[in-house]
Amino acid sequence: MRCCARVEIAQQNRLAYLHSSQKCNIVVILAFFAKTNLSYLWLVSLMIFLQYLTDLFDGELGRQRNTGLIKWGFYMDHFLDFIFLCSLVFVGYMISPTGLGMWNFGLLTMAGSFLVNAFLLFAATNEFKIYRYGIGPTELRFMLIVINTFIIFFGTSQFSILLPIFVILSSLGLALNTYQIHKRLWAIDVKNRESVKR
Repeated sequence: MRCCARVEIAQQNRLAYLHSSQKCNIVVILAFFAKTNLSYLWLVSLMIFLQYLTDLFDGELGRQRNTGLIKWGFYMDHFLDFIFLCSLVFVGYMISPTGLGMWNFGLLTMAGSFLVNAFLLFAATNEFKIYRYGIGPTELRFMLIVINTFIIFFGTSQFSILLPIFVILSSLGLALNTYQIHKRLWAIDVKNRESVKR
C-alpha cells in the first residue's frame, strides 16, 4: 500500500512539473501575440505570477508529503526555471524594436551565466545560493511584472537604450560576483592545502 502511495505522489509531482512546462509554452505563444499587441503582456505577467506560486508550493508540497524525490525535484525545478526564463527572454526578443537581437542574446547569456555560476558554486562548496546583491527569484519576478506593466503603458521605444544598459550592468555584476567567488574558492583551497601540509 505504501508503495502505491509513493507512485501516486510521484505521478502528481510529474504532473505539477508538466503544468510548469506548459506555462513556458503559453508564454512563447503569448510572445507572438504581444508582438502586435502589448496588452498580452498582462497574460505574460499572470504566467510569471502563476510560475511563482507553483514554484513556491511544489517544493513545500514535496517536503510535507516526504516524497523522497529530492534530487529529481531539485533538478526539475531549476531546469524548468531556466526554460521559463528563456521563454521570457523570447518575449523580450519578440516585442523588441528591430536591431536589438544581439542585446537579447546578451540578456539570455547573462541570465544563463548567473544560473551556471550558482550551480558551479554549489558543486564547489555544497552551498546553494541564488540570491545575489539582495536579488533572487522572487525579486526578479516582481521586477519582470513591473517591467511588463511599464512596457504596456509606455511601449518599447526605450528598449534601444535600456536593454544595452541592463545587459552591460548585468555583465559587470556577473564579473564582480565571479571575482568574489574566485577569491573565496582560492582561500578555501589555500586553507585546505595548508592543512594537508601539516
